[in-house]
Amino acid sequence: MINPKNNFILCVFILYSSAFFSQISEGGIPYSFKNNIEPIISEFNIDQPSLTEIQSEINNNEDDYLVGIIKDVQLSLTKNGTWISHSDGSKSCFLKIRSKSAIGISLFFEKFIIPKGAELFVYNENKKHVIGKFNSTTNSINPLTHTQIVEGEVSIIEYYQPQNSSGNLDITLNKIGYMFRGFEDYLKPFKNSSNLTLDFQELIHVKLMLLVLQKILDGPNQ
Repeated sequence: MINPKNNFILCVFILYSSAFFSQISEGGIPYSFKNNIEPIISEFNIDQPSLTEIQSEINNNEDDYLVGIIKDVQLSLTKNGTWISHSDGSKSCFLKIRSKSAIGISLFFEKFIIPKGAELFVYNENKKHVIGKFNSTTNSINPLTHTQIVEGEVSIIEYYQPQNSSGNLDITLNKIGYMFRGFEDYLKPFKNSSNLTLDFQELIHVKLMLLVLQKILDGPNQ
């Protein structure tokens, strides 16, 4: 059972450390962006935490600044995603997750197995905050267990599989991180900026945050 007193460190440290240590990505642009594909995607709504739930967690973490709550989900890219076949024999899959009023969402994977040659991106609804790409190469170095925070109440997973890809696909989500405060300044550029995010810039920011979080974990006497 998670100790409520550690909820702040749990939410922030896991979400940021995952970006720096686990989220090795190769950059690039999602297939749908390059080919002007605007699919109609099935949407899965995850209940937002109630004000009572949030206030209860805040009360249980009086010494810390609570920024988010972990919510349980059970979604499979294969079973729940929207699949599209392309004329060249390749195919794409989209999975759209919404949790009302979240300022940002992080995705937690129970399983992340991706075929060789395939790639995966995650982005927000206005397509201004993009992370990835993630593929079998990056996953073999550091298996992806969860993502950094993506701006807004919507996160879209886009998976692309070329015709000549090989191997099994098994991507399952079991939790999301619902962020309701604390990251406003970090996420603000992705609401209005006309440019896609650069992974390198994010990693610099993440590294600075990790240094701060390490100070928290070490305590004032270290």
